Amino acid sequence: MNIKYTFSGHESFPCKSLWLKKGYDFVNHERNFNAPDAVIDLGVGKNMVSSIRFWLKSFGLYDGEHLSELADYLFDEVAGRDKYMEDLATLWLLHFTIVTSGEATLYDWLFKGLQKERKEFDRAQVLSYVKRRLLEDNKYSLFNENTVKKDVGVLLLNYIIPQKASANEDYSSLLLELDDATSKHV
Repeated sequence: MNIKYTFSGHESFPCKSLWLKKGYDFVNHERNFNAPDAVIDLGVGKNMVSSIRFWLKSFGLYDGEHLSELADYLFDEVAGRDKYMEDLATLWLLHFTIVTSGEATLYDWLFKGLQKERKEFDRAQVLSYVKRRLLEDNKYSLFNENTVKKDVGVLLLNYIIPQKASANEDYSSLLLELDDATSKHV
């Protein structure tokens, strides 16, 4: 079995609240992420275009060619169940899919591996865990400390409400409500 290890592709951007719907509509209208006018069609910068594609794939909504049934279930203009992701259950479903999609290695390893070992951890412990897992899988040559550090930072931005936000933009990450929901129920 050929396991894919991915610690980049998000261009250091956490997934913003409306990016998945925006990306869904873009693909549904047969637009191409590699087209020069993708930045205009999506209304974001070039790196954000790549990031939107990454997040669509990581959340199991797009395979690089086709939208998934889950994408249609959530975002279809007529029958979509939660086009604007207002239901907390949708966020939990997306959390589940990013952990299990095989597209974002750190999410799988953190939520299905490291959290079994320890309930609390810091960035250095996550980095050590990734090193150890790659060594165990004989894939240590894939380890790049800076890349993994960026991936850890983006993962945290996706889930943890910022303590010292500098702009409203800092509160627009897709899964922030899960941090609020879990902290109220723990």
